[in-house]
Amino acid sequence: MRGRIAEDGFALSQRAQGHEIKRTPVGCDFVVQRRDIFGRKIGKPETHEIKTGGSPLSAAQRKKKRQLKRNYIVDRYP
Repeated sequence: MRGRIAEDGFALSQRAQGHEIKRTPVGCDFVVQRRDIFGRKIGKPETHEIKTGGSPLSAAQRKKKRQLKRNYIVDRYP
């Protein structure tokens, strides 16, 4: 339940900043494409995994992180 609340909060904050956000089925939670005030894409899409507390990454998440390297971001919420 805490994880779902953290994911919803992250999605809300990204949408408030005007970014395009998509849920993904396996290996990560969201793909975020940054946009400027005119709606044009800025940079490459970033992959975000939302974690609460000290929860570890699953095997699928570790595999996705190895594949994407710097583009895979783990956001931790207390």
